[in-house]
Amino acid sequence: NRIGTVRLLVTPKGVERDLRALFVRIVIAIVAVDLLLIFSTYFLLWRIVLGPLVKIERYAVAVRDGAAAATIAGGVFPREIESLRSSIEAMVALLGARYAELRRLRRTEKMAAMGLLVAGVAHEVRNPLFGMSAMLDAYSQELNHLELTEFSAGLRVEIERLKHLMTDLLEFGKPI
Repeated sequence: NRIGTVRLLVTPKGVERDLRALFVRIVIAIVAVDLLLIFSTYFLLWRIVLGPLVKIERYAVAVRDGAAAATIAGGVFPREIESLRSSIEAMVALLGARYAELRRLRRTEKMAAMGLLVAGVAHEVRNPLFGMSAMLDAYSQELNHLELTEFSAGLRVEIERLKHLMTDLLEFGKPI
């Protein structure tokens, strides 16, 4: 009834040695697969998230350093990061427009203050000029008797010159 016999020459030490070698190969394979997964995950994270964020950081540094028109070079970004990039560019443009408006407003305020100052000075100088002119008119007969007509005429010429200057300053001080 016997068909054949098989004779096994296996010893427990041989089996243990084979199992240990198999165990070492499995551990090495697991470590290699783990390292491959770690590096591929890092590469994907760098490519999808960290790389675009580094580009956005470079853009922010360029904007900080005064290159407001700087653009982010290269590549298509994932939707969220593209949205972040475009939001930053919109904020930079808006800040640039507001800064220009602020400079224009400061200049306008300075000009208005200068106009008020000039108008105030012209007004304060003009009042004594009118007083001097009135005094010359009031004492014109006495000045003629004392033969100071030449002196009186010279004063009138200078008062008129100052009146014209004050009128020009008042015109300068008027808002446009």
